[in-house]
Amino acid sequence: MRRCFEEGPQTYGWPGKTNYRFYNARSRLLLWDGDEQCDWSIQPASAELAAAAVHEIEEIVEIGDDLYALRDQHEQTLRQWRAIADKA
Repeated sequence: MRRCFEEGPQTYGWPGKTNYRFYNARSRLLLWDGDEQCDWSIQPASAELAAAAVHEIEEIVEIGDDLYALRDQHEQTLRQWRAIADKA
């Protein structure tokens, strides 16, 4: 992650034990690292960059199968990205 993203400040406490922040021109990431899992919040810089942002993260950590969206419009973007990724 540190090769492709700038690292922001870490915090310690809710919602994770350690909360990591990363960012670049395409997206901002917040990782809530807890005892048994790490939850990710991925915020693309724009709708136009959403697929590129997810693709970049997938190339680094291969989490694409575990991604889900909290809003319908983001779920549509995620489905579109998966369709493109499956063809590649």
